[in-house]
Amino acid sequence: LTGTIRRTTTTQREQRARTASHEDTNSKQGELEKSEVLTAYPYTPGVCTMNARSHTFTLQLEPCQLEEAAASIFHTILFHRSLGKFRIIDHSSYTAGSLGYQEVDCQLIDLTYIRCSSQSLDQTVYRQLVAFARQLHSGHVGQISLEFYQRRRNRWHTYQTAASCFPWEVWSVQLELLELRDERERELCRDRLGDTLRETICGIVELVGRDDYLPDVPCRNELHMVYDTSYPDVQPYLFQFRNTTQGTTVPSFGATVGKTLQKLMDPFG
Repeated sequence: LTGTIRRTTTTQREQRARTASHEDTNSKQGELEKSEVLTAYPYTPGVCTMNARSHTFTLQLEPCQLEEAAASIFHTILFHRSLGKFRIIDHSSYTAGSLGYQEVDCQLIDLTYIRCSSQSLDQTVYRQLVAFARQLHSGHVGQISLEFYQRRRNRWHTYQTAASCFPWEVWSVQLELLELRDERERELCRDRLGDTLRETICGIVELVGRDDYLPDVPCRNELHMVYDTSYPDVQPYLFQFRNTTQGTTVPSFGATVGKTLQKLMDPFG
């Protein structure tokens, strides 16, 4: 798996890094393409909503595994949506530095994944996942999303510095927390979750390697409109986390259909 990630991303990352050194250029928005359905792992195919491509994954796991499982997915995505720290050359040009990476061995899941070797970025992800985990309890479900966006100047605003945020890609993870009865069930859950995450990570690598929309590389004065420039050692695209929680478990498909038919047959019941 590690070799797959490295081989898939090297060429694309080098090409993007070469184009980072330039002078002022005019912006041009790429066109979204419809993605194919991948059925090798729990995945909802990408859809385009308000110019944002959306991907959704589902996981069933124990509460203690939530942070590691979600971190493996989001760090994989951020690794493919980041560049090395930009170095300013002069008033109009810059170059992209190299992007470091490190392997992470999970403690509660049989899984190893790659993330950016940035302590500050890791802390950002960690804080978001810890806050989300505190909102969930056993038997509950929730969703946490990683949203990439770019800023655009508001032409109709009085102030020149005003800008609006437009999402262009959203990755969501739907989680259901399980209550397991014995050690045998926990071992089976651990093995199944590890297999699911490996398939999910391979699917993410395939998705980010497609020729989908990415914001154009901006001029120096507008780097902050596309990239998060606050990190000292990495340059990810602008991103934010969103999450929702639900107090009850998601009903099965059969139960949902049964309730719908019952309402249709007895609308006043």
